Amino acid sequence: MHQKRLIQFVFAIQAAMGIGLAVLTLLLFQNQERLNRSRDVEFRSYLLADELRQSSDDLTRMARSYVATGTAEFERRYWTILDIRNGKIPRPMDYHRIYWDLILAPGQKPRPDGEAISLRDLMIREGFSDAEFQKLAEAQRNSDELVATETIAMNAVKGLFDDGAGRFTVKKEPDREMALRLMNDEAYHEKKFKIMQPIDEFFVMFGERTARDVGVREQRSQELLSGLLALIVATIGMFGLSFVALLRQVTRHKANREALRLSEERYRTLFDRANDGTSLLSTDGRIVSVNESFARMHGYRAKEMLNMNLDDLDTPEFSRQAPERMRRLLAGEALTLEVEHYHKDGHVFPLEVSASLISLGENPSFKAFTAT
Repeated sequence: MHQKRLIQFVFAIQAAMGIGLAVLTLLLFQNQERLNRSRDVEFRSYLLADELRQSSDDLTRMARSYVATGTAEFERRYWTILDIRNGKIPRPMDYHRIYWDLILAPGQKPRPDGEAISLRDLMIREGFSDAEFQKLAEAQRNSDELVATETIAMNAVKGLFDDGAGRFTVKKEPDREMALRLMNDEAYHEKKFKIMQPIDEFFVMFGERTARDVGVREQRSQELLSGLLALIVATIGMFGLSFVALLRQVTRHKANREALRLSEERYRTLFDRANDGTSLLSTDGRIVSVNESFARMHGYRAKEMLNMNLDDLDTPEFSRQAPERMRRLLAGEALTLEVEHYHKDGHVFPLEVSASLISLGENPSFKAFTAT
């Protein structure tokens, strides 16, 4: 019973370790998925912030190109860039990649269009913190102020000027010199600085936050992985100990069986070579084992007497006493009797018999008769 409980306890520990391995593995995979999502958000957020910077540079480049050359295509691209940023027209697919430098002819598109959504809405979707969003919003407001300057300059090239109400309805001689001054003077560069400074501050804030978030996930993954490896080592060790214990148990069982076999052989040798005649009987009186001395005094060989009923060897008077003898034996009494037995050749001979009960387990199984 002790061994059985020990084995049950060991298997319970192994089962708990198996469940622990499954739980830790699941938690590790879940945390790794969150880590991957955090890195994806970090990457997409970086691209959106960089797009705000890039769009400002693209607007500047298109406005300056138009002022310098008067080519209408540059003005068209200028307003297209602005409309994409504001979500008025669809965004090109993979807009973060090189796009406007790949256009050599009017109407050419390096990649197909995607959804129409403003850069601001994309930033909201990615979940920027309030402080980070404020920096980007400040940069976009400053960029919109620069758009006003660029609009004045591009209209001056066409001879259109502000009528005081924000509309360019006043027609005069084109003033390219004025336009070039507006696009390159100190005030323009100051406005450009006001766009780039909050974007740069955003990158610092954003980098610190995402590095912190990713670091927490990485630390969690490292802790889970360390725990998983420790549990794997413990589980392997437990299985190893269980195997060694089982092997020792098997070895001990084999040794016990061998010892029992040798003991039985010694007993059988002593039983067969004993001078006294000895037999083992079942509770119904059949002979289940007999030594040579007992068989010889009755004129039989030992094998011939197996399964014979001992009552068949008794004289009629002694046979009538069999129920009383059985009662006394089952009561645990040891008997010593003077009896007469039939020899194989038919003659009767006297025997002194000792009889006792051998109890195996809870039920009596044999009674032993020893005769001299």
